[in-house]
Amino acid sequence: MAGWSGKLVKTVLMIGLLGSALLTAGFVRFAGIVASTNTPQIVQADGIIALTGGAKRLSDAIALLTAGRGAKLLITGVGIDTSDDSLLARLEADQTLATCCIDFDRTALDTIGNAQATGLWARENGFTSLIIVTSAYHIPRSLLEIQSAAPDLELIPYPVVRSQLNLENWYLDMDAMRLLLREYLKYMLVRIRLFLTAR
Repeated sequence: MAGWSGKLVKTVLMIGLLGSALLTAGFVRFAGIVASTNTPQIVQADGIIALTGGAKRLSDAIALLTAGRGAKLLITGVGIDTSDDSLLARLEADQTLATCCIDFDRTALDTIGNAQATGLWARENGFTSLIIVTSAYHIPRSLLEIQSAAPDLELIPYPVVRSQLNLENWYLDMDAMRLLLREYLKYMLVRIRLFLTAR
């Protein structure tokens, strides 16, 4: 009996060590992919999606719209207390362009909500391709969620990098490392959830 108990403990330890090694390797790969992500110079799609969470995401999305990289822009996850006019004024968006071509979503409270709002907006506008504008570290999880909510859409990532965040040398920056680790865990939870719900 004692022998079986010892073998069970060793097996559990081995599984734990293997799992930790796989998670660590996965995190390093994830961080490397995020750190090496570059903002594309030329992109074109039917529409543009900006996920709120940083002013640069929105300003970059408006710049893409102004350059004619998409016909319309959806800003998803806008706070219910934030008016359209105040947000546009803060971003210094052209009023004529805003009136015709910028929509606001206030239903999304998280990335799942962003994905659902994105899919609905794309269907309403007859769009089949979208530029997704969000932070570089948020791109992998956002693409997973949007692809799950609207599998027929072509998604073009447009990662935004905060200047104060040292992603290139993330392993030397505790703030960057913590941010990437937190995002990696969220990303893995999404993958597990999608795997389980697809069965």
